[in-house]
Order: sequence, then structure tokens, then C-alpha cells
Amino acid sequence: MPELPRVGDVVDRYRVIAAVATGGMAAVFAAQRTSLGGFDKLLALKVILPHLAGERYFLDMFLDEARIASQIQHPNVVGVHDVVEHAGLPCMVMEYLHGRSFASVLAADCPLPLRIAVLAAAAEGLAAAHRARGRDGLPLSVVHRDVSPQNVHVAYDGQVRLVDFGIAAARGRLSSTRAGTVKGKLEYLAPEQITGSHPVSAATDAWSFGVMAHQATSGRSLFAEEHDAATMWNVVNRDIPPLTGIDDAEVTAVILGCLEREPARRTSMEVCVRVLGEAARRQLGDPRAALAAFMAERFADDKLADDRALERTLGGAMLLESSPAVVTATRRRGRAIAAWAGAAAVGAVSMVAFAARSNRPEPEVPADVGAAPDVGAAPDVSAAPESIAAPTTAPPVDAIATVHAPAPAPTPAAAQASPPDRAPSNPEPARRLRRQRTRDDAGAATPSKRLFGSPYKP
Repeated sequence: MPELPRVGDVVDRYRVIAAVATGGMAAVFAAQRTSLGGFDKLLALKVILPHLAGERYFLDMFLDEARIASQIQHPNVVGVHDVVEHAGLPCMVMEYLHGRSFASVLAADCPLPLRIAVLAAAAEGLAAAHRARGRDGLPLSVVHRDVSPQNVHVAYDGQVRLVDFGIAAARGRLSSTRAGTVKGKLEYLAPEQITGSHPVSAATDAWSFGVMAHQATSGRSLFAEEHDAATMWNVVNRDIPPLTGIDDAEVTAVILGCLEREPARRTSMEVCVRVLGEAARRQLGDPRAALAAFMAERFADDKLADDRALERTLGGAMLLESSPAVVTATRRRGRAIAAWAGAAAVGAVSMVAFAARSNRPEPEVPADVGAAPDVGAAPDVSAAPESIAAPTTAPPVDAIATVHAPAPAPTPAAAQASPPDRAPSNPEPARRLRRQRTRDDAGAATPSKRLFGSPYKP
């Protein structure tokens, strides 16, 4: 049986520099391409697992992802640059993403205008996928089938990308969905994916986008329950609650329009791009610059730690420089920590003695909101293994290799307190969302590798 590449191996033109993660279907490595004139580029190398390479179904799924994603050329869609081979194993060479998933951004108290900006950019990427044409000039009829906050990536520079086309449907796809299976995360599935009442189409992605948009703007999960059968019942039957807290009636209308249970009546992605994009520009001026400023402020320590870890791994051959905003934010936090440390030194002995006597209770865990409805026998929804998603800070998942360093040690409460000007415009939905944290689908892989000492969930 062929083996996965090891650190130091050269796969075609790409030198493997670090193992990122191993999931249910593939392993991801950080790789470096070196060319003439000292040209260096950091990329992600995704390799199918050896025990699946001999099974035609999974091999076809892997190759389908590479073929589909490589034909969608758009700044809001992750790039696939090459397909190579290592010891008989196909490998995808993909764009390296430096940032966080939309799920992580939502959990960081992201203000509502920025959430709308991310949704507008994700809609652009989805619309581009739906418009994509093959080399013969005919429509590819791409349907992503897994639109969710985990599969929308927000880079530190504010660029938003749609990622993970591992289960996308498209014309000419080599693999087909096995009978009795459902692909995608259950709470984002469209009703027709569960009931089979209509074939999957661009309208299927519009529903999933609507679920994500409703969740992002309200802070509530629409359909998720503890049991899969209850979640599917909710998708098919539960009434869609109204959206409150959004001043723009047109934005509210397009989000709710995506959640029509009749596919033909759903809002198209082109309309979502126009309405959400106009709303984001009206409120922010330059949405990408505003997102970059937010990422620099909220994830400054994370980015700096990532950059330093990469610097050590690459041996100084490639340096990822922090933007001035990131450096400024990090230095400001450093000064606050230093000031606190000086004051704390005066009473260090008494503080240690007090800590030894303290016994802080664990926080209460909210009770279950209620029993799941009796929906009878559930259909078989054992999902086919998904392609590997991107590493990120647990629990959210990015769908392409995003390298993370160990989180910085906790700082004292006085140093961590957010100044008033950083308060989100609508914090309560974000807090509810953070408590509810979107569950991964049942087929999600568990981490089996570590990079730079930090655990990853692929």
C-alpha cells in the first residue's frame, strides 16, 4: 500500500514542510514551491488517504473536487492550482489561506454590518460557482451542497472565500451519491435534499445560504437539535421565525426569501449579491478594509503566533509579515499586560495565598431546551466521508489548510477587558451563537495530527 508523503519529501515541484491534519478522507500538508530566481510560494497539499485510493468511489470524489474547484476562477472562491501524484496517490495543490472560518468570526462578537459584508462576499463566490462553465463552454451546473459558516473563510486581510467543493454536484462528475445517503451538514440541508421532492440545484445552495445568513444575523440556530431525526423534521416542517434587529427591510427580505420551501420561489444568489453588497458598502464604505481592521484587532495575537510558527517551520526562508494594524494592536495589548504585571508584583504573595484558598465553581450548563418531536423512523443519512476541511481554532472548521499556532496564555481580566469602542452593535445574538456553536455533521473527521504543537480538527 502506498504511503503518505513525509516532511521533507518533494512531491512533484512541492516540498512538504509540515503535516497539518488528517481527516476521514484525506491528509493536508503545508508545502513550499521553490522556483528560479528565489521564487517561493506557500501552498496546501491535500492527499487522499492510501486505504481509500484503491476504492473507485472515493477516488472519483477526490478527483471531482479538484476538477470542479479548478474551473471556478473567482476571488471569492478558494483556488486549486495543480493536481500531482505521490507514490500513486493523487494530490491537490491548493491556495494557502491565512485567517479564520466565518464560524470563528461570528463567535468573536463580529458587528452586524461586518457579518452582512461576509455574507455578501460569500454570495459572490456562490454565484460564481453557479455560473461556472467547462472547457467546452457549457454550464457546469455546480451545486456546492455544503454551504455553512465552516466553509466560508475570512482571511486576515479581509478577503472572503468559499471553500470545500468536496461534495459538490456538477455536470460530468465521476462519482454519484449512493442510494440512501444525504450529503452535507444536516441543519443546512434544503428540504428537497431530505425528501427527494426536487433535484438539487442552485436553489438548494440558496436555502443553505439563507440558513447561514439567518443564523449569522439573528444569533440563533434555526433547525439544529440533539438528534438527527429531529433536525431533519425541523428542516422540512418548522416555521421560519422572523428576523429582528436588522434595520434594512430589503436585507431581511432577501434572507427570508432564500428560506422558501418551494425551490422555484427562493431568492437567487445574484439578488443576494446585489442587495447584501449594497447594504455592506452603504454601512462600511470599503467592506474588505473594515473586515481587515476587525481581524487585525480581534485576532492580532493569533495571527502573530501563526506567523512566528510558520517562520520557525520555514527556517526563515519565507516570512509572513504582520500588517501595521496587527503589530499596533499586539503592542498595545503587550503594554497593558506589562502595566498589570508591575502592579500585580506588589501583592503577589497575598494573591497566591488567596488563590490557594479559592475554589471557584464550574459555570452552569444550560438545560436542554426541550425534547425532540416524534418524527417516526428517520431516513438513512449516513454521510459519505467528506473531504478534509481546513484547520482552524477548535471547534469551527475551515475547509482548506489554514495553519495555526498555539493559543497565547490567558491574560489577566484587567488586560483582556474590551474597551467600549470595541463593543459589537448587537452583542446578544453573538453570545447566543457562541453558546450554540454549530455542530459538525456526523461524518466530520477527528484530529490525528498536530502542527506547531496545536491540535487541529480537520
